[in-house]
Amino acid sequence: MFRQVLRPAALKRWPLSIECKNQERVNLWASWEQANDNTIEGTIPVLVIKKNREKPVVVVDAETFFHMVAEVNTETSTPVV
Repeated sequence: MFRQVLRPAALKRWPLSIECKNQERVNLWASWEQANDNTIEGTIPVLVIKKNREKPVVVVDAETFFHMVAEVNTETSTPVV
C-alpha cells in the first residue's frame, strides 16, 4: 500500500513524490515506472538511486529538469545552464 511521507505543508512547498532505491543493481526503467505509478496527483515524480559507497543520483524527466533550470536562471544573475 502506498504511504504519503511528506506532510501536507511540505507537499505544498515541495510537490514531489519521491521513490528511493538503495541497491547495487537497479533496473532504471522499472524503478522510474514505479515512481510514476506511485505519484500523488499534482506532484512531480522523483527517483533517488543510491549504491554502496556512491553518492545518490536523482532522476526526473527532461521537461521537469529544464523547467527547474529555467526557474533557477530567472532567480539568479548567474545562469546555471
